[in-house]
Amino acid sequence: MRKAAILLVITGLVCMALFAPGNGARGEQYEYRSKGRRDPFIPLVGSNKIAAGGLEDVSSVDDIKLEGIAYELRVEGQPKKTVIMNGEIMGENERIGIVEVKEIMKGSVKLSVGGKEYTLALPEEGGIKSEK
Repeated sequence: MRKAAILLVITGLVCMALFAPGNGARGEQYEYRSKGRRDPFIPLVGSNKIAAGGLEDVSSVDDIKLEGIAYELRVEGQPKKTVIMNGEIMGENERIGIVEVKEIMKGSVKLSVGGKEYTLALPEEGGIKSEK
């Protein structure tokens, strides 16, 4: 009888240690390390879109990657132009952090980064960064 009571107490202590708050998956916190890639858990569009900080942390033009340029053709007026840089979608005269889009052209974009103007070309066009 005494051995059964000791065994019961030990089993109870082991169970309490295993299922105590803070142990196991419930207490673990996961942090995504992007290493320059987009976080796949952040929506790209919609009301739940969270700013990923793709251009907010830019300190120079070397931190910017031009990924694409798109034109939306309209029946009336000029086409709507957008540019994708560091995972952010921007139009002309929009600003994120120290980056402002001045003009979007067919294969390049004119930017102001910290007050200096640059022209970035799409990689297919040479990917050249030039300062004005």
